[in-house]
Amino acid sequence: MKKIILTAMTALTLATPTLAQDKKPFTGAYVGAEVGVMDSEFYYGGLLGYRKQTNNDWVWGLEGNVGKYDIGDLEGLDASLTEYGASAIFGKAMGKGLLFATGGVNILDAKVLNVSESDTGFKVGGGYEYKFNSRLSARAKGEYVNHGSGNDDIKGTFSIIFNF
Repeated sequence: MKKIILTAMTALTLATPTLAQDKKPFTGAYVGAEVGVMDSEFYYGGLLGYRKQTNNDWVWGLEGNVGKYDIGDLEGLDASLTEYGASAIFGKAMGKGLLFATGGVNILDAKVLNVSESDTGFKVGGGYEYKFNSRLSARAKGEYVNHGSGNDDIKGTFSIIFNF
């Protein structure tokens, strides 16, 4: 019995590197933290997504994000600005890199003294992601953001991503 277990464990151990090589580097679920700037306001938030890399190295997926803007003190008023978004991602993997375009919906929720107002718009952009290893990557992204109320901005972010 011990020989069977030992043989099975050895076979599994020897097969694992081969199985790991079969997986495409940009396939799977991921979470990340991002920081950036939009309209001279500091942004920080998180993201969650899933991507699939095809055999010819095209990558497609869906991603959601939520974050806050550091809008400072508005004349002593309790104020916050929160962003929610959902985007589709399409790109081309090149070795450890991914050049991608993104587009989706953007919701900006402004709250001042417990009065809340939301604007829904769209965002389009692109960026580049680099994989350090199978679990960790970093990316830079730029987006044109339309808030739906006539306010348009350019947003730049930098993210650290953990891949499952």
